[in-house]
Amino acid sequence: MKVLFVHDHVFVTKDGKVYANAFSYQVLKRYVDVFSHITVLARNREARSDEQVDLPLASGEDVSFIFLESIASFRSFFGLRQAHEKKISKMVKEYDAVIARVPSELGLMTARVANKMHKPYMLEVVGCGWDAMWNYGTWQSRIYAPFLYAKVKNSVKKSNYITYVTEKFLQKRYPSSRQGKAMGISDVRLPEADEKILWHRINKIEMMGAKRVYGTIGNLNVGYKGIDVAMRTLAKLKHESNDFEYHILGAGDSLEYRQLAEKLGIADNVFFDGVLPEGKAVYAWLDSLDIYLQPSLAEAMSRSLIEAMSRGCPAIGSSVGGIPELLDEKMIFDHKNPKQFLNLIGNLTNDKALMLDEAKVNFNRALDFQKSHLDEKRIAFWIKFRDNIKDVESVT
Repeated sequence: MKVLFVHDHVFVTKDGKVYANAFSYQVLKRYVDVFSHITVLARNREARSDEQVDLPLASGEDVSFIFLESIASFRSFFGLRQAHEKKISKMVKEYDAVIARVPSELGLMTARVANKMHKPYMLEVVGCGWDAMWNYGTWQSRIYAPFLYAKVKNSVKKSNYITYVTEKFLQKRYPSSRQGKAMGISDVRLPEADEKILWHRINKIEMMGAKRVYGTIGNLNVGYKGIDVAMRTLAKLKHESNDFEYHILGAGDSLEYRQLAEKLGIADNVFFDGVLPEGKAVYAWLDSLDIYLQPSLAEAMSRSLIEAMSRGCPAIGSSVGGIPELLDEKMIFDHKNPKQFLNLIGNLTNDKALMLDEAKVNFNRALDFQKSHLDEKRIAFWIKFRDNIKDVESVT
C-alpha cells in the first residue's frame, strides 16, 4: 500500500540524504511497518556545503520524499497555491491513501483534495492553529488565526479517521463528526521506564543545596513558548537569591532574549544551550535541572514537558492546551496571571518535600506515555484505517 504523508515540516537535505529531528527514519518506519511504503510531502532546506548536519537521518528503505515550496505566506495566494493544488491533485491520484498532519498548510490542502476526490485520508491533529497563530507574535498571524482555526475545524469534521495528541483539549476545540473514528494518542516516544531514574531524582532533591537550576525547551523563533515570561518572573526572584540558573534548549536566534536578560539584570544567570540530539542527550540535560518550566501561551500536548516528567523533574506549567492534562493541578498557573507563576516558582523552589512529591507524581504520570504502550494503541488504529481501505477496494 502506498501512502502519502503530508506536513509542513522543514527537512534538511544534503548529498542526496534527508535529515530531521522530529521525523527521523525511526519515526517514519512506524508508518512503513503498517502501510509498506510512504512518501513524505513536506518542505526542505538544502544544507550548505560546509554545514555539519547534526540531525538524525530521515531517509531510508520504503520512505521517499517530495518537497514543495512553503505556502504559509500571503504571497502564496498569488499563483503558488493554485500551482501546488494541481501538483497535489496529481499526487493524490497515485496513492492509496493520505495521512495529513494539521495544522499545516500542505496538510490541509492535501486533505481537501483527498476529500474532493473521495480518496481515503486520515488526519493527525497535533496542535491548535488558533493558539499558535494568535500567539506567534505578529499582526499578520493574528489576522490569520480565525481562518486557520476554521480550516482545521472543517477538515476534521469531514474526516472519518482522526488522531489527536491530547486526551481532551484538541478534541473539544476540533470535534470529529459522529461518523468519524477518533483516538487521543500522544506522539511522544518515551523509552521503557526505569525506577533508577526516580531514585536518582529523589537523591538529587535530597542532596540539593541553595542553588536552583531551571529549564525550558522551546524554539526561540516563536513567541508562544513563554521564555520571556519565565525570564521576567525569575528576575523578580533575584532579590531573594541570585544563586540560580535558567537554561533554554532549542533552535533559533537568541539575540532578543539575551538583550532582555541584560535589561532584566540576569544575563549571568541565563544560558542558551542550543540544540541536542533527541534521546540520551536531551534526557541528560533534563537530569541537570531542578525544576522544569513550561510557561507556554499556546500548546497542544507538550512533548518536552512529558519528557521532563519522565525524568522525575518537578515542573510548573501554564493553563493552556493540554498542559493541565499532564501536571498536578497545584503546579498549573493561569497563563494570564504572571504573579501566580511567580508564587508557584517560589513555593516549589523553597519546599523540598513538595519537590519530592511532584517528582513522584510526574514520573508515574509519564508512564502512560511509554513508547510500547502508545505504539500498541497507534498501530491498532492505523491497521483499522488500512483494513477499511482494503475492504472498500475489494468491493469496488
